[in-house]
Amino acid sequence: MTDKYHQFDSFNTLLNIFVPELEKIWAENDATTLKGAITSFPYERKEVEQVLTEFKDAGGKIVRINNKALFRRCSCVGRDGIKRVCVPPKVGWMCERRAIMVRKHLLLESSMIERRRKQVENARVQEAIETAQKETQCYLESEEGKYTIMLLAEQRLNGRSQGSQSDPLSSSCPLSLETLNGIDIDTLRSSSQWSQQNHSQSLGW
Repeated sequence: MTDKYHQFDSFNTLLNIFVPELEKIWAENDATTLKGAITSFPYERKEVEQVLTEFKDAGGKIVRINNKALFRRCSCVGRDGIKRVCVPPKVGWMCERRAIMVRKHLLLESSMIERRRKQVENARVQEAIETAQKETQCYLESEEGKYTIMLLAEQRLNGRSQGSQSDPLSSSCPLSLETLNGIDIDTLRSSSQWSQQNHSQSLGW
């Protein structure tokens, strides 16, 4: 899960633009519409800055500084106070500058525990996937694996000539590492050994 933030170029923007816009919303709606919501912001700037910079929840500080934040509108000015137009850093973004990032949601300890559990679970799943891919790759590069691929290719050719669709590795499913990741290696090995024995017997070996 990725944290989401409100992004401001300074505390001035937060307190002189963002908060007044909220006050307009509060003034334009009645108490019924705003029931249970915050309807005022009676705090001094010094209090706000202190709380935002020092407060921590289960996830750590709720405010962080991003020195290379992207903005969709450029409002940069030079030291002389004259507007300075930036070179767009990326498509869709007009400016890159320092920003104050305020996390949108507070994180409870119970939520943090669940987040860590999911992170551990996802890491284990990813590790299992990578292990399976490595084992499959090693098998495919072995002599036994190469022989198995040859047999599967022959089965596919026979299936095409007979119009059979019973083969799970039909022409709609190309032979590749991705294809074989979903096949148990032990099953392939057993099939290969069984086929090798019958192939040898047919040749009188």
